[in-house]
Amino acid sequence: MSWGAFCISDSPSAVASSRPSLLLPLAAASALLTVVVGAALRLALTGWPLPLSDFPLLRSAHSHLGYYGLLFPLMWLAWRRLRLPHPGLAVCFVYALAVGASFVGFAREGYGLTAIVASTLVLGVWLLSAWKIRRGPGWLASVGPAIVVGALCIPPVAVMTGRDPELAQALVQGFLTVLLLGAVLPSLLQLKGMGPPRPWLWLGGVVLSGAFFGPFPHWALGVGPVILAWLLGVAAWRSSIGPVHRASWLGLSGAMLVLGLGLLPRSHSVMIGGFHFLVLGPVLWGLSEGLWRARPPRWVHAAYLSAVALMGGSVLLQHWEPGFGMLRTAAWSGAVVAVVAGSAGVFLFLQWLRVGDPGELS
Repeated sequence: MSWGAFCISDSPSAVASSRPSLLLPLAAASALLTVVVGAALRLALTGWPLPLSDFPLLRSAHSHLGYYGLLFPLMWLAWRRLRLPHPGLAVCFVYALAVGASFVGFAREGYGLTAIVASTLVLGVWLLSAWKIRRGPGWLASVGPAIVVGALCIPPVAVMTGRDPELAQALVQGFLTVLLLGAVLPSLLQLKGMGPPRPWLWLGGVVLSGAFFGPFPHWALGVGPVILAWLLGVAAWRSSIGPVHRASWLGLSGAMLVLGLGLLPRSHSVMIGGFHFLVLGPVLWGLSEGLWRARPPRWVHAAYLSAVALMGGSVLLQHWEPGFGMLRTAAWSGAVVAVVAGSAGVFLFLQWLRVGDPGELS
């Protein structure tokens, strides 16, 4: 595969050129489908029927689509805006086909042949992007190794799903943690211009956090999220971002600290609630901010983040209050999130049809 098929050019001035890309329509379509399926899953927990698949299969399709089709393309768009190597048209076309096939495969049969083949193609593109970003600046210095570590967890997950489903789920949680904290989040922090820590220290904290939140929840490995909490807190405190954004990052730092210290239970509800707030709130909104022709009104931002906070908080609180009330709150706030995020996905897709690639907006 040639360099030109992966990246528009190794010249910084050409990386953000107006040559067409499929990253934005892929991310927009995936955003719409991911949040709609997520809302359907939340409603199913309150008694609504699922029309096309059973709950475990659709949940697996939902989580993989969120990473394959939404977070990674948004991350690559951030690299594009930073004038760094990113997948070009040919690779994106193959990748989009693999993402679509994986979603259908996971929804129909879980880790069957279709999902395994498609995930292997996805894995190949991830590893290729890790190689191309191996000399990334600042926060991105640890992104390539983190992608490799996270991606290497995928084959064991496929093998262990039929043999030990509980271990397989723990491995999934571990590799999702590594990819989120080691690749997607640093890309956003680099885009925001926050001062980076030493790459080896951040990467070490990420790997330990993946083990702690995944297959090895030993208390000693809680040092991983504690390290990340400290590094993120220092970066947020020293940054020139506004007070609201600084407070949000300091809040994330505090949440990681209490989880690492064991002051907050590492239960399924707590982890799922916190994970969805981080991904749907600061990460998704932050990575998509620069893709708009015109900024959405502030009330849309406020309403969206409020709905995300309500959904994430109600899921988290199910650890202490597992009654129907919290399930219903999570379901309907999740429906609001789906409406807003899904509408944004449609709008971004229509914008792409009208004005082309987001590189033109830089």
